[in-house]
Amino acid sequence: MRMFLVLLAGLLALTGCVSMDAVIAAKPSAVGKDPMAPQQILSGGHVAPAAAPREGFARDKTVVSLTFDDGNASQYSAVEVLNSLKLRGTFYINSSVLGTPSYLTRAQLDSMVENKHEIASHGLQHRNLKYLDLDEVQRQVCWDRTNLMGWGYKITSFAFPEAGANAMVEQAVEACGFNSARGLGGTKSVIGCEGCPVSEDFVPKDPFHTRAPAMVDEDWTLRDLQKLVTDTEESGGGWMQITFHHLCPDTCNELSLDIGIFKEFSQWLKARETTHGTVVRTVDDVIGGEVLPVVAPKMAKARESGNLLINGNMESPGITEEVKCWEPAGFGENTAFHSDVPEGVGGSAALRLDMDEYHDGDAKMLQRLDTGECAPQVLPGQRYVLTSKYTSDAPTQFVMYLRSEHGEWLYWTASEWFKRSQDFTEARWITPEIPEGFTGLSVGLSLFSEGTLVVDDAEVHMLP
Repeated sequence: MRMFLVLLAGLLALTGCVSMDAVIAAKPSAVGKDPMAPQQILSGGHVAPAAAPREGFARDKTVVSLTFDDGNASQYSAVEVLNSLKLRGTFYINSSVLGTPSYLTRAQLDSMVENKHEIASHGLQHRNLKYLDLDEVQRQVCWDRTNLMGWGYKITSFAFPEAGANAMVEQAVEACGFNSARGLGGTKSVIGCEGCPVSEDFVPKDPFHTRAPAMVDEDWTLRDLQKLVTDTEESGGGWMQITFHHLCPDTCNELSLDIGIFKEFSQWLKARETTHGTVVRTVDDVIGGEVLPVVAPKMAKARESGNLLINGNMESPGITEEVKCWEPAGFGENTAFHSDVPEGVGGSAALRLDMDEYHDGDAKMLQRLDTGECAPQVLPGQRYVLTSKYTSDAPTQFVMYLRSEHGEWLYWTASEWFKRSQDFTEARWITPEIPEGFTGLSVGLSLFSEGTLVVDDAEVHMLP
């Protein structure tokens, strides 16, 4: 039996990735009416290679790009430091959480653009792309750029979420209209990288997987950051991309750098322009190339018959999930243990949830909150029938989330409570009509008190 522990303690995302809790804790709001840029259907072909750098960097020049992943709200303190020094950064944004708690807002991005910072793409929902099917990859990549371009930002640069990439992913990024994509760990840093170069070339050998040192975390010192630059200078020059996630004290975790260190490093870099000719430029400054047209994602189609849930019987293992297309979620102060167990109907595979040390909130297993590889497409105005077999020594209920036209997942509603049952019984509920502006649904049974819940044979059907 495979088990993993999920500590549902508030909305803090310790990895710096898009937090499941931050996504599901948001409340429904009116769908925005932002105009979308003209779209073209993704053909699967390749766009022209990126052009030569916009600035004629001499071979012995050292160029530093300060890059920031995930659009975390704490990064705005770094923006203020850079503004004061007239330095510019590149900010990789997950558009589906823009403006939600703990993330940057559209107003902040607008201000950043006025100060000549680069807004770039980090995928719609911060999914590791190398574990997804091609259609899901295309939606995650193209949808994010479509959102950001539709909001008025000129998007040419991409960074792989969790540095997850392969040849298929790189081709999808290129086909979505980007000029470059950044990886992590391809150059030397404080954690090593034996045999790696010190820095990237100004015209990268692979513009769709540019090389960079490992991301900065709480263990990095001012000297570590300075050494990336001085090593590049001493090796004959090159392009150094440095990646940050959080700034402390605004947000302090294992992916945070103290804002004081960042300020000292930025001031040191600014002085380096005069003393060594080393400059700070955005990724787009280095890569160059035109801003290509928006490429529309291939949206998944809504099915009107059969069980809309993928792996509703919980029989298939996943690549990144314990059970294919099902992932743990929750909020509040409590501790929940999720596991896949051979305790389902007739001894088949099932999902088990054990809740203890409960204070508030809930815990559940949901159909993966994605763009359609798992989460079913739904039709506005339609109602759906939810059923699931369960045993539980505490009350349970269905909880539902909807995906907006911009790919943001929002809490929608919940069913009535279903009573305790020692034997498998069926929970059944009919949803209200899907509101306008929403295209995807995720659902699961939840626990909101101490107890044990086992779930099997979940189904979602369109109401005839």
